[in-house]
Amino acid sequence: MNEITIDTLFTIYNNEKRTGEYLPLDENFYEFALKGLEKIKDDNERINFKKLIDEIRKKRIQKLLIYIAYEKQIPSKLPKEEKELYEKIKILLSDNKIKIIKVLKDAPELLMPNGARIGPFVKDQRIVVTDENELEFILKNKLGEVVG
Repeated sequence: MNEITIDTLFTIYNNEKRTGEYLPLDENFYEFALKGLEKIKDDNERINFKKLIDEIRKKRIQKLLIYIAYEKQIPSKLPKEEKELYEKIKILLSDNKIKIIKVLKDAPELLMPNGARIGPFVKDQRIVVTDENELEFILKNKLGEVVG
C-alpha cells in the first residue's frame, strides 16, 4: 500500500464500519494517506479525503480502546501511530494507581463523601478509576470488580 486514493479510503472506511474487529492495516497507512492528500488539487475532494482519514482514525482508536479494555490481542500489523498509542495506554494502565473496573449492576450518578460525582453506571460497563476512595466505595458496595 504505497498510494492511497479516495477509493482506497472508502474501502477501508466501509470495512471498519462493517465489523467490530480491529483490522490489520499497513504500518505506514497515515503517512501514505497524507501523501495521497497532497496530490489532490480540488478543495472539495481534499475536504472529503481529510474527513475519511479522520473517520477511519476515530473508528480505529475506538476499537483499540475496546481491545485494551477487554484485554484482546491486537493485530500485529498496525500503523506506527496506533502502535505508539497502544504502548502509551498500556503503560498508563500498568500504573498501580489506575484500575479498570467492570460494573456489576446499573447505578445512578452517586455523590461521594469528598463531593465528587461518579456514574451513572451500566451493568458490564468498563470504567477507569484513579481515586482510591472511589475504588474502595465501588468495591465495598459491590458496584464493580477490578479487572485490570
